Amino acid sequence: MAASKFFHSDEIIGLQSDYKTGGLGAILSQIRNKCSHLDEVQVNIAVAGEAGSGKSTFINAIRNLQSNAQGAAPTGHCETTTEPTMYPYPHLPNVQLWDLPAVNSCGLGMKRYLELVKFESYEFFIIVAQARFRENDAELAKKVQEQGKLCFYVRCKIDNDLHSLAMEGAEFTEDEEMKTIRMDCVANFQYTNIKIPPIFLISNFKLNKYDFPELRTNLVRHVPMIRSQGFTLALPEITREIMGQKIRSMVNRIWLLAVLAGAVGAVPRPGLLFVTSIGLVVAGLVYLQREVGLDYGSLYRAISSFREEPMSIWKTVKKLCLLSKLSPVLLATAVGCTVAMKERGFPPVTISLLGAAVSSWFTVTVLTDAVRQHVGAAQRAVKSMFDKDSFYLL
Repeated sequence: MAASKFFHSDEIIGLQSDYKTGGLGAILSQIRNKCSHLDEVQVNIAVAGEAGSGKSTFINAIRNLQSNAQGAAPTGHCETTTEPTMYPYPHLPNVQLWDLPAVNSCGLGMKRYLELVKFESYEFFIIVAQARFRENDAELAKKVQEQGKLCFYVRCKIDNDLHSLAMEGAEFTEDEEMKTIRMDCVANFQYTNIKIPPIFLISNFKLNKYDFPELRTNLVRHVPMIRSQGFTLALPEITREIMGQKIRSMVNRIWLLAVLAGAVGAVPRPGLLFVTSIGLVVAGLVYLQREVGLDYGSLYRAISSFREEPMSIWKTVKKLCLLSKLSPVLLATAVGCTVAMKERGFPPVTISLLGAAVSSWFTVTVLTDAVRQHVGAAQRAVKSMFDKDSFYLL
């Protein structure tokens, strides 16, 4: 569960208790405090790419290990990684590098490959490539960005590219050729309509040349941001876990309302069925909004306590937190049943049975859907307060 990665079990229990008594406003400050103290949270960095791109060699290079050193990632001319393999990053506590199997060596489509490597379990991605820009490079970057996560694009073996040009007798300067290769990478990302990630041109064997020092510096510098981004992306699931007990309590009360609606609906008066169902549903919607914690007053005060410009975020939250609207289809069905029972002259027993069934069904269906919408609104409201989008401004 997402909450267990960022909160200890006693913290989760405390958050659940505070939410139960004070709604969303009561837990926002604790979530904000946790967001400011994520140093000990583990970061999983996936190193992905095609076979032969230099993924394993890159992992050894970034860890300052030779390929024959103890604990080094195995390398070779053939694909050596058959399943995700973890390697600690010695320069950064609680940071792990994961060597993923090559995208083009599994004989699987992209969707199945992502499932195989558990793509969603990594907070950050380093896409390693060589030579020309590949379709799989673009597809990987696209999938990472669809998850709202971050990545680096690392073009390895840049020394081989420059050496090949020299052997061909081409006239060039190293800086000019690197600029040309970099612009080619940018153009390919633009062509595929993918947000351009930070691009690094490196050699896995010349760690003090090209972009390798800059890559290492940027990776270290952005680990806190990666943690924060991972926390923000996990907030919807964390929010749902905190709300779990209260959601179950609300669902139980919905069934009690449904029983009450069914009992009143069993009275052989079609008009009473209609009025009772609507009345109970409206009362239930008001109850749900208050219980979920989307109370405008307390939520606005909580936002104002730690946002310099609460009005802009409040407008967004307010739109998310509107009461669920009654479904026209469900409402029409309830009205239709009411009219049908009256016009067709059903026997009192039939009217009672149908009235109980329709009233209970209408109440449960509308309010259960309202719980789902309200929980979703609460998740989006909390996430919107902590969203960040500054990573690509390097």
